[in-house]
Amino acid sequence: MGVQGFERRLERLLEGTFTRTSRAGVQPAELVTRLRREMDHGRTLGTKSALVPNSFIVALAEPDAIRLDDLKELIEAELVEAAREHAITLKAQFAGPITVGLVSDNQMKAGRIEIEARIVAGPGGAAGSLVRADGSRVVLGADVVSVGRLPECSIQVDDSQASRRHCEIRSEPDGWVLVDLSSLNGTKLNGSPIQTARLSDGDVISIGAVNLRFEGS
Repeated sequence: MGVQGFERRLERLLEGTFTRTSRAGVQPAELVTRLRREMDHGRTLGTKSALVPNSFIVALAEPDAIRLDDLKELIEAELVEAAREHAITLKAQFAGPITVGLVSDNQMKAGRIEIEARIVAGPGGAAGSLVRADGSRVVLGADVVSVGRLPECSIQVDDSQASRRHCEIRSEPDGWVLVDLSSLNGTKLNGSPIQTARLSDGDVISIGAVNLRFEGS
């Protein structure tokens, strides 16, 4: 889904809020547009690829912040997804997890948006995550992520073709590596069997009938 899709989704989510109040204040699409602009302006060259800001403090005038308060957490989550999508279009990465915080500033005029955007390194280095078929996300960090049928695995796979400890995703200074743990039926990356492979954005890891999509931004 593109960034415009997030803008439309925000509009739908907030439609009731905006129809009940004056439309003179901040509008949902403006938040996404400004976030994208700050990412463009803050883009810098990293060791392997461009880096973009991953920490955002979004300041709103007090009337706008009050109007959006009931949906604050939802808006923040949507803006995180919008940032992730925009990084993909820029072919850029994040130095750490994406965080977005909406705050109120009683010195600002209604309708104004001010964003403090920074590149903040995470404890595990560059950002990355695994996305399950249901859309749920496992954020990668410094710790090894184990995948298999055992309950103690980081990601438990309910598939008869999965081994008890099937594979691992290991953090390295410049990204993540997928390692098959001598599984009985093997691990596939984008349809091809692997023993060890470096993960790139959009790669699909297959364990039996279970697919996990790697997102490197």
